[in-house]
Amino acid sequence: MKKRVLAMVMALCLVMSFAVSMAFASGDKSGSCGNGVTWTLDASGKLTVRGSGAMADYKEGDPRAPWYSYKDQIKSASVESGVTKIGNYAFHSCGNMTSVSIADTVTEIGEYAFQDFKSGAFWHCSKLSAVSVAAENQNYSSVDGVLYNKAQTQILRYPQAKTQTSFTIPSTVTSIGDYAFDCVSVLTSLFIPDTVTSIGIYSLSGVGAATITLPKFLTSIGHSAFFNSPKLKTVTIPETVVSIGGGAFAYCSGLQNAYYAGTEEQWKAVEIGGSNEALTSAVKFNRPTYTLSVVNSAQKTIYPVEVLNGMTLTWNADAPQTGKAFKEWRGLSAVTLVEGSAASKTIKFTMPAKNVTLFMTYAPAPTPTGKA
Repeated sequence: MKKRVLAMVMALCLVMSFAVSMAFASGDKSGSCGNGVTWTLDASGKLTVRGSGAMADYKEGDPRAPWYSYKDQIKSASVESGVTKIGNYAFHSCGNMTSVSIADTVTEIGEYAFQDFKSGAFWHCSKLSAVSVAAENQNYSSVDGVLYNKAQTQILRYPQAKTQTSFTIPSTVTSIGDYAFDCVSVLTSLFIPDTVTSIGIYSLSGVGAATITLPKFLTSIGHSAFFNSPKLKTVTIPETVVSIGGGAFAYCSGLQNAYYAGTEEQWKAVEIGGSNEALTSAVKFNRPTYTLSVVNSAQKTIYPVEVLNGMTLTWNADAPQTGKAFKEWRGLSAVTLVEGSAASKTIKFTMPAKNVTLFMTYAPAPTPTGKA
């Protein structure tokens, strides 16, 4: 009997040893990351979080996410249905992760889930190119890999590794979330619609655009909003802004013109935090402007557009997005001017060469949603 029991124990040990060796051989790592929530990292670099409930919150130091020591091996992450929260610092420093999928049950994404800031050094998901959200999710949504809240009134994260050089924030957006465009230097053209009234902390830090026109109804600019954006040369600020956070334009060494739409007296009333010398030394009042009249020949409709002195305007009537852009944009500060038919050559105007009138003959005729 003793021999039989001993043989069974030895067999069980062999089975367990085989299972462990197989798991090791496959490259899979796994563990717990919350009450009722587990994680697995397979040999292909896919991190899967599954279970029921909230993922635990983590810190920059201890406790770090349990997969932190494997962070460089993570290529993608999938948060599956049943998980209700992505914890703080969950994917902090996963520098090789290219995509994240978020299930329908996720109701909260913790702070610094995709990036974090420490002592002047940025740690990002620098290769992240797409965030996808299940259509059934009631709290978040994604469009073309960009993360929004469900109603798309707030843009939460524009993946740093997206390759397009221009982006128009949808007109549904009223606020740009903290860190939303942090270090997205590839964007050399960014249009912010007039629906946006607030810009969060570090929301546009390191942006690659040389010219930014802030929306006409903006009320606040978060601290460090444009921190370390040396490529930024010109910014236009509406008179509706009442506060500019500390360091909002710190390390913007290329900033030459800060056009303020209000008077000098109004500017003095704006609450401006410290470390904004790049902004205050470049501010200009009574900005010189010129008028561009765009005439649609089919409807004989004239769209007057105010443009800054020295600004180069472009418009491309052949581009598929032209009609949509024309309907949504209130200032044509980043378009291609094409005169005549679709076969005509592209013409670029640098104001103030003269006041310009263009006769647009392409169809269908655009219908603007608001004043130019």
